[in-house]
Amino acid sequence: MSETGFTGVHHVGFTVPDLEEALGFFLEVLGFELVSKHGPLATSQELNVQDIFDVDEAGIANYAFVRLGGSTLELIQWSNLEQNPHLAKNSDWSGRHLALRVSELDTAIARLSQIPGVRLMKRRGTTFVYAQTPWGLYLQLMG
Repeated sequence: MSETGFTGVHHVGFTVPDLEEALGFFLEVLGFELVSKHGPLATSQELNVQDIFDVDEAGIANYAFVRLGGSTLELIQWSNLEQNPHLAKNSDWSGRHLALRVSELDTAIARLSQIPGVRLMKRRGTTFVYAQTPWGLYLQLMG
């Protein structure tokens, strides 16, 4: 344990426009396993989503946790609130990507090239390639 008291990453969360689409992609295409699925979570007498999650008070969340290897992701779909529908580029301050280890880069590229809506960028030798999911999340496939 570090002197700061932080011991590791519990999970990483990504907001998605459609939870079912994202779950299908992560489970069926990437091979993640479903850990749990929750929702709807909304403001009630016991909970105020604005105070806890810094979203509009009318926000409603449906979310799920998925796991691959020892890593856990949370996929969150917020609704009933104002959202910025523009996707952040990798160079934007809010830009993000998920780097995944793959056993065979060629196999992973071939698999993703068959999925409608997936965009593959130029491969960098045998090291890695970037891909973009149908809803805009960048993936970095590490060979």
